[in-house]
Amino acid sequence: MIPKFHTDEELVYWIMHKSNLPYFQLFLPDCPYSLMLKEAIAIKELFVSHRDDDSSQEEYAHKGWRSVCIHGESYDRTESYNGYPDNQGKTEKDINYKWCNEVVDNCPETLRYFKEVFPQQDYRRLRFMWLDPHGYIQPHIDFPFSILGPINISLNNPEGCEFKMENAGIVPFKDEGSAFIMNLSYAHSVTNNSDIPRIHIISHGKPNKNFNKIVLDSYKMYVDQNY
Repeated sequence: MIPKFHTDEELVYWIMHKSNLPYFQLFLPDCPYSLMLKEAIAIKELFVSHRDDDSSQEEYAHKGWRSVCIHGESYDRTESYNGYPDNQGKTEKDINYKWCNEVVDNCPETLRYFKEVFPQQDYRRLRFMWLDPHGYIQPHIDFPFSILGPINISLNNPEGCEFKMENAGIVPFKDEGSAFIMNLSYAHSVTNNSDIPRIHIISHGKPNKNFNKIVLDSYKMYVDQNY
């Protein structure tokens, strides 16, 4: 049951902070999914293994999970800042996040979209995420508290590739492109039972002036389609 709200701002706040939704679909107008997919594939050699595949830490075990930063500390620092020994004792405000030239110089459409169109600003990590054919990511939890946070954009999502969330089933990513704000306090896992690499983008940033409108339009579209 959705509470009654006096303003649109109250509704957006409830969706993001109080709803406990496992995910919320964003309908992004004019998102160049296919062009960004081509740019990601063209820089395949820049991707690095994301999270050590350490079988002693079952929650982080994976096969074929790789990433590269579009915006971050550097193109090859794909982990959270506090995962690196030289960042111990620092806060996120101490980190010099920037556009990673090795990537954006070769991905002009991706750079244009996230600088000029996407409803976030002041990015921290903004990454291409690659999962090899027949790769997997074991169930794990990223956040200790319930909140809709990172935005996960599918540039493709081949048939047979499933993103599963605890108590929510399969997140309905579309192969031709889709976007969801994710609540990563729910355990989640991915299996790519296809012969095609799965490539997504994950964005950590602050809402810009267009964010509330996108969330409200997406909410209204969901209601119109389902009720």
